[in-house]
Parts: sequence; C-alpha cells; structure tokens
Amino acid sequence: MSLLKYFKPTSSTDDDTDSTGQQPSTSSKRPQADRKKEYERTKRKRGFLPKWTKEFTWLEYDHALQLMYCRVCKDCPDKADTQSSFYLGCDSFRKLSIQTHDKSKSHLMCVLVKRAKENPKDTSMGKAIAKINASNFEILKKLFRTAYYVAKEEIALAKFPGLCKLQMANGVELKNTYINDHACGEFIKSMAHVQREKTTEELTAENTRFLSVLSDGSTDSGIIEQEIVYVRYLSNGSPETRMVKIVDVKHGHAAGILDAIDDAVAGVGISPDLWESKVICANFDGASVMMGDVNGVAGRLKRRIPHIVILHCVAHKLELAVLDAIKKLPFLLEFEETIKSVFKMYYYSPKKRRELKEIGRLIEEKVAHFSGLKSTRWVPSRLRSLKAIETNYAATIMHLENMSTSQRGEEAAKARGIMKAMQTTRFVKCLHFMIDYSTILAKCSEGFQHEQIFIGHVKEIIQSTTSKLIRLKTVPGESSAKLSDLLTGKLYCFVIIYE
Repeated sequence: MSLLKYFKPTSSTDDDTDSTGQQPSTSSKRPQADRKKEYERTKRKRGFLPKWTKEFTWLEYDHALQLMYCRVCKDCPDKADTQSSFYLGCDSFRKLSIQTHDKSKSHLMCVLVKRAKENPKDTSMGKAIAKINASNFEILKKLFRTAYYVAKEEIALAKFPGLCKLQMANGVELKNTYINDHACGEFIKSMAHVQREKTTEELTAENTRFLSVLSDGSTDSGIIEQEIVYVRYLSNGSPETRMVKIVDVKHGHAAGILDAIDDAVAGVGISPDLWESKVICANFDGASVMMGDVNGVAGRLKRRIPHIVILHCVAHKLELAVLDAIKKLPFLLEFEETIKSVFKMYYYSPKKRRELKEIGRLIEEKVAHFSGLKSTRWVPSRLRSLKAIETNYAATIMHLENMSTSQRGEEAAKARGIMKAMQTTRFVKCLHFMIDYSTILAKCSEGFQHEQIFIGHVKEIIQSTTSKLIRLKTVPGESSAKLSDLLTGKLYCFVIIYE
C-alpha cells in the first residue's frame, strides 16, 4: 500500500497568489497599523466622554474651551508639572492620554499632597505627630521658633545648633534631637510651605477682589539676577503686602522680567485668568526696562490688561527728585563731592579710621562711624552721613591736617583739598542746613514706605513735606538754630574756619 495517500499534494502557487491563482489586492497587503492611522486622521472625530469623569475623579472638562484639566494638579501648583497639557488644558480626547497622566510622577505627588491636606492625620507625618506626647510637642515648638529666628534674621543655618545649646545652657529643655542645621532647614521649609498656602488662600478668596503687584530687581550672593515680587491687597479694610516669590530672571529684558513675574504669581496657585481679572495696579521703579510704554514691562502689561494702572514708586521718585535738584545748584555739587571724598577716605581705610578714633579719644569726643553712602535709599543714608560729618568735624580736620604735613604725594594733596573745602563758613552753614533739609525728606521717604500707606496718603505727605521745606526759608531748623552756639567768630567746634 502506498503511503502517498496520507499526504496532500503541495500547491504549485507561491505566496503571492491565493487559492484562485490570482494576485491579492494592494489594500489587503497594507499593514493594519497604517489603515488605522489613516482612519484616525481622515474619518474619526474624537470628543470628550462624560463617563471618563467617573473612572478618573480628578478629571474635569471645560465646555466653553473644550479642554480637559486635572483638578488635583491645578490645586497643587507647587508640586505639579506646570507645563503638562492637563495643567494648561488638554485637547487630546484619548483615554490613553488620561491614563498616562494618571500614572505620571508629578500627578501622583499632587494626589498625595491633596490627601494630606484633606486628611492630615492619615499621613505618615500626621501619624508620627499623633504619637508625640505633650512635652515633646513643646520642645518642637521651641525648635521651630528658633528656626524662625534664624530665617528672619538671615543667620546661617550652621548657627542653629549653637543657639539651641545656648538655650539649653539657660535652662530651656530641648533634648539633643533635631539639634543640627539639616533639621533647621526642614523646619524653615515647613513654615514657608504653610505661609505659602495661607497666602494662596487669601489671594484667591472671593472677598479679595483687587490685587496690585510690586516688583523690583536684585541679585543674590552668587551675583545671579533675580526679581522679587510682592502682591498687595485689602484684608478687612486694611492693606496687606505679601512677598510672593523671588524668581531667577532668565533674561534681563522686559519679556524676561514679565515671565519671571508670571512664574511667581503662578507659584502661589493664581491662574492667569484669575490674575488678569483681579490685578488693577503695578508698581515699579523708574528703570526704562520696567516703565517703558512700548517695549517695557509696563507697556506689555497694558497691552495684556488694558485696565491696569502703572505707578512709578513714589519713594524712588523722591530720590530722583532730590538728586535732580542738587544738580541745578553748583555749590551743592561741590558740597556733595566733598562729603563723598571724606567717606571714601575713611570707609576704605581701617588705618585712617583707627587714627581718627585715637584723635577723638584725645579731644574727648565720640567719633561716629563713616558708613558708605548708598546709591539706593539715598535720602536716609545721606542724613546719616551729614550727622557723622557734624559729629566728627573737629577730629576730621585735625586728622586731615596731620595727614597733609606728615605724608607726601597724592594722599597729602587730597587731605589738603578736603580740609580747605571743609574749613569755610559756607560749608559749615550748608552742613547744618542740609541736616535740617534731609531730616524732613527722610521722614517723607519713611512715610512713603510705610506698610499701611494708601495712595490717598501720598498727597498728604507731599503737602506736609512741602510746607516744612518752605518754612525753612524763614524759620531755622533744629540743626541751623544751634549753629549760633557752635560758631563763634572764626571758630567752629574750636576749629578755625575761613570765609
């Protein structure tokens, strides 16, 4: 018996022919994935499915904008990925997109934070705190207060253990737990987080109807350009000012600064729509990059928020006004240069300061410290410098005279020049008048910087300051009034002066 009947004959057709002997169609050869992509691109129209919100409770849909958002991530902006599509608004209506966000690291962190806010006792920290007895809780309160002092006074974290040991030596019970700089840093972060949440709650509250933004540039210890942003609002009828954030500026132009302000505002949980609806005023210094009407931060804000009012900081305007007034009087320019020369001579030379103090000890007069003249906050620093010149006048003249005779070259010539300018009746009278003048302006500057000031108070302060300055024309100020006792003939503080 033949075994061939148990085997079917092989087809003579190759893989490219079907059972009928014909070539298969091109469409049947096309990969399934390509057909699916073409269908997605040309025929299928995706939309939001309400049933998704039952499976993903954090999902919310804006019917007006036709965008999906993550409610949890928007409630926790400091932990969320602010560049995520579900934070900004997602229009990819695919379940896969939702599932991907649901498993993302930033979303899971936001979920944990939200649970901790809603049920703090269920968190690991909450359970740990529940086990702490009353005495340990009191110790933690003292440690937190000490950490707050370190942060408030800008003391190095490394000083925290020493402060704790000092308190323990004075009888304060602290134990040895958490007595290190790392714990101090954690305490400060915790307090900052609580304060940031409080600020967010106040700024987003319904009764906080209007906001003003205050911004100024600065540099940190690493000479990195930063922008410090404050927000001002009314709380129970009283103005409140809160620091929002210090942000690194990526670019020093107006667009970069405005981006930094936006980042700071977003960092406390204020959405762009809420921010633009509440902000009514912006306060900057007089730099062109800030106040420029076209390409400055002010101009860009006006185009974005047409109703916003831009103000030039009144305290800064006062400084500029005083400097402009001095430039119009030639003698005041000479007087200003003499004051600067004295301060430069002693501020940068410990040896000269030591010699000046020795002369003050010999004539039994206390020598005031010659601190550096500030380019910012010029009015208050100038008042301190003028009072230091008045206090140290006799000792300074004696020291300059000694330098002019005992030294040679440039130092001796400089000392003779300063001494010649100071030993005139005109300089002495101007010194006392400028002390009275600067005292009035310093009080005006302090009034402009008062925490509780309203814009309506500015006019009152200006009117009061103006009347006081006009009064100086006819009635001598306190410093000018005592000049008659100090100036006798050609002697002032027992120093010969010339016309």
